[in-house]
Amino acid sequence: MSTAFGVVALEIVSGKSNTNYRPKEEFVYLLDWAYVLQEQGSLLELVDPSLGKYSKEEAMRMLNIAL
Repeated sequence: MSTAFGVVALEIVSGKSNTNYRPKEEFVYLLDWAYVLQEQGSLLELVDPSLGKYSKEEAMRMLNIAL
């Protein structure tokens, strides 16, 4: 699996651009932030809130595939 696929998958789930999203000053890319959230066990924070109600299981599956 290529990194490009994973980045696109993250962008789709989060609704954010990998290169334009800076959640905190020390993180430059969405992908970096995703790895931090994964380590903290809070990966679902990446899910785009505009999705409304969604399956957490499916979101986690997609996020884990992306990473």
